[in-house]
Amino acid sequence: MEEIAEKRKNNEASNVEIDLYTTLEIVNEMWERGFKFGKLDLYRSDATEFIIDGDTLIPPFVAMDGLGENVAKQLVRAREEGEFLSKTELRKRGGLSSTLVEKMDEMGILGNMPEDNQLSLFDEFF
Repeated sequence: MEEIAEKRKNNEASNVEIDLYTTLEIVNEMWERGFKFGKLDLYRSDATEFIIDGDTLIPPFVAMDGLGENVAKQLVRAREEGEFLSKTELRKRGGLSSTLVEKMDEMGILGNMPEDNQLSLFDEFF
């Protein structure tokens, strides 16, 4: 925050940094009030608003770098149709790019979700 504040003084801060600063101010305020921050949740996160779960705040999808509001809303609509059976289905129904699905996987949001929902002929035997 100090780095961004210094840049703001000198009118060198980008719009992204200014937005980040605002977010960090809110995070600090919530910590002071005793809240914790959870991680994004494929089936619980809202598109644009934080969800309060006891003393934990579950971030919205738009908090994820690169995931805009329109795609976040499409993802929420898609999950209302039912569980995502694979990353391929998540990309198609949710309107997500491969890069976003990879980020979600790296963040642990997708659990053990398979790449696609095609069954192998040999799965029955193993």
